[in-house]
Amino acid sequence: MASSSTAAKPEFSLIVSLDDIPASGSLPVRGKADEAVLETIAGRLGVLGLSELAMEAVVHKARSQTTSSPAMRVEGTVSARVQQRCVVTLDLFWSDIAEPFSVLCSPDEPDELEVGEDGDYDLAALLEEEDIEPLTEDGSCDIGELAVQYLALGIDPNPRAPGVELPDEFLADEEAGESEKLNPFAVLAKLKQNR
Repeated sequence: MASSSTAAKPEFSLIVSLDDIPASGSLPVRGKADEAVLETIAGRLGVLGLSELAMEAVVHKARSQTTSSPAMRVEGTVSARVQQRCVVTLDLFWSDIAEPFSVLCSPDEPDELEVGEDGDYDLAALLEEEDIEPLTEDGSCDIGELAVQYLALGIDPNPRAPGVELPDEFLADEEAGESEKLNPFAVLAKLKQNR
């Protein structure tokens, strides 16, 4: 187990402290990744290339939800140009991503997820919950790292080049309904027969 002193520093680090935010307003924060940072983040996020990464946010003073301790609200957008391989054609292509985010950076621990009577989490309640990130002991939050995490959420894990659709062989039979998907081995057998 690595100690906190040997933990890797985030590649796109933009630290904002509660003390940095003016008492009467908000603090605009902007950042743009350089070439070396782009390459490292591309590897981390599992994309073939990253040619742009920029973040614009506004940080406001806020209060935590449970203890009314000083906190900060971060609202912004991370944008990037990523290169991926199309899962249908295997061609490389570039796509532009713009992912908005809104986070409360608070010293409070997030509430535990409640389990319903059926043993599952209440997904509706989970979706309505606010994203909360912890503040460090000195009252700061890494806005750049937040942006990279939200960028990761915006990357399509099964990318398709613009205008490319899945072949009919890979789609569920329309008459069978959405719940009955084709067995992947049946699709491969069908492809082999069509040769």
